[in-house]
Amino acid sequence: MKKVILLSLLLFLIAYSVACAVETRRYAIKSGHVLYELTGNITGEKEVWFDDYGMKYYEEENSTSTIKMFGITNTEKEHTIMIMDGETIYDIDMLTKTGSKGTLPSMEQLQDMAENMTKAEQKQFADDIMNSFGGKHLGTEKFLGKTCEVMEIMGMKSWIYNGLTLKSEVEVMGIVTNETATSFKENIKVPASRFDPPKGITYEDVPAFGNMFDSEGSEDDEEYEESESVSISFKEFQNGLSGLSSSGYMQTMIMEEEDQYIAMYMKGMAASIMITATAIGDADGETDEGFESFSHKGHQMMYAKIVEGGMNISVLVVVYPQKKLLISVNAMTDMSKEDLISIADNLKF
Repeated sequence: MKKVILLSLLLFLIAYSVACAVETRRYAIKSGHVLYELTGNITGEKEVWFDDYGMKYYEEENSTSTIKMFGITNTEKEHTIMIMDGETIYDIDMLTKTGSKGTLPSMEQLQDMAENMTKAEQKQFADDIMNSFGGKHLGTEKFLGKTCEVMEIMGMKSWIYNGLTLKSEVEVMGIVTNETATSFKENIKVPASRFDPPKGITYEDVPAFGNMFDSEGSEDDEEYEESESVSISFKEFQNGLSGLSSSGYMQTMIMEEEDQYIAMYMKGMAASIMITATAIGDADGETDEGFESFSHKGHQMMYAKIVEGGMNISVLVVVYPQKKLLISVNAMTDMSKEDLISIADNLKF
């Protein structure tokens, strides 16, 4: 659940930044190096290098996360590297010496869409995204000597300098994740070798991350390997979502993220719901604090409405014990239990 929420925040920032600018640039800074301190439920450090206005990007994180969900406390150490070079992305686990390699069509497709809009339409699109997540601008503030735009969205408060987040404070569903830059150097010379993927890593080629604005899938999706953690295959996840196509929701993203599958849906130009599939593990019968547990059409379900950062997040979890599967429907707006159940009724797992 923690990674789903943080991923949704990342997707928001990507969509919002592209909607606000038509130039093919991630940042308004040519190059830079940032060191971050991580505090909260995730502790450790993160290092970022970028060049070509963020189109070349290197991120390395050494951290320990301690999360309690559904009555289970999980502590996990991570040493990860993510490299983006144009449309190519490497996601690497340095502990297991394994990684994946794919492409990033989502940014390009959002960019294409923004380029076809007038400036007024781009601003309206950005405002629609911001409003759909209950976000707001808080003005400007100095941090590390830089004038940052301060934004609050879905329980995350961010200090953003020319598109680059120098500080963020997140508290969602009791999970606290803070990133604070302790050192920042801009417009420096970054060696091209910094963006070379590490050697000695076993890479797996995966389909394009995201498939933004493309709900039809591709032939590559047919061959996507079944996750070791989730009891259903990625193709079965896709098929289980097919009933939503006639409900007014447009699928904008579907992907595998480590030990879970994620799909996002929109109505109009505003992100609306996110559906995730995760393994139930040893959590049978457990409910997380604040969740209402009940039965519906033979399924155990758990519902909660969480207020974070001035925004109501509605969550419905459907338990499939025979498949050791949890399906979560997450609404980034105030949605009733009955409305979430009606969405869940369209799922076929």
